[in-house]
Amino acid sequence: MKTSDWTIEVEPARAARDGVPAAGPVYKTAKAKDGFPHLTDVSTCYELFQRSVKLYPDRPCLGYRNVVDGQVQPFTYITYTEAGLKVAHIGSAMRAVGLKEHGRVGVFGANSPEWMIALQVTLAFFSTTCFVFSVLTAPALAAFKVRQLCSHHLLPTATTREWIC
Repeated sequence: MKTSDWTIEVEPARAARDGVPAAGPVYKTAKAKDGFPHLTDVSTCYELFQRSVKLYPDRPCLGYRNVVDGQVQPFTYITYTEAGLKVAHIGSAMRAVGLKEHGRVGVFGANSPEWMIALQVTLAFFSTTCFVFSVLTAPALAAFKVRQLCSHHLLPTATTREWIC
């Protein structure tokens, strides 16, 4: 079992067998080697985010890398305070356009800090959410029938007005 200062291996890699694809090893944080802590003041993912905003206001929360002239730049981070403010502002805007608790929201975008902020907004409203990744090509979107999935099963057209792009 491999370990480091940050992670421990809890399940070894597995070779492909009997039509089941191979899988890499499974790791978890070394801080939870004896089980995850129970947080008595947290009962939702959004509460966990808000707790982190309060406990770690100046620590890095979300990072991204720009590409300039074909060169990948070092990571740039926004703090928990900055992320919390963005979530509050976007949540306020979503409320202003009619999003209510337990509403239905579609999120279209790429993996990015903005995507994670959109997730936190939807968690704050206890929303049913359909995420559509912008890296999907038109044929892939058609194959997955994303429009049908989002509009029929999760986000009926008659009640879905909010999309975060």
